[in-house]
Amino acid sequence: MPHCHPAVLRDGLESRPDRIFKSLSAFYIKVAFFLPMNYVYIIQSTTSGKFYIGYTKNLQQRISQHQEDRGGWTKGKGPWVLKYYETFELNSEARKREIQLKKKKRPAFYEYLIMNGPGKSM
Repeated sequence: MPHCHPAVLRDGLESRPDRIFKSLSAFYIKVAFFLPMNYVYIIQSTTSGKFYIGYTKNLQQRISQHQEDRGGWTKGKGPWVLKYYETFELNSEARKREIQLKKKKRPAFYEYLIMNGPGKSM
């Protein structure tokens, strides 16, 4: 017997793709609701104009920590403004993207990404 969602194994569903799709969709929506999101973000200092790239599971809390001078590199260099973020399902994907962005090191690249990137600009 193939490994599949339990709804597929119920009588009559094998011949009704529409019912299978609805059942699977509901299942995956429930699973996705409980998956934590991982964020890669870009903040900018309002005093110096410098950018900082980071990643976190709780974006709102992390931005608050930067504002309250509880960040490492950002301490004493704020206030900070969230300019851009991207979401990832896996922590490893977010970390890989953070490293990729930090290697760029050019403010012009970050400004371009904020205006044209795949994530959300603020």
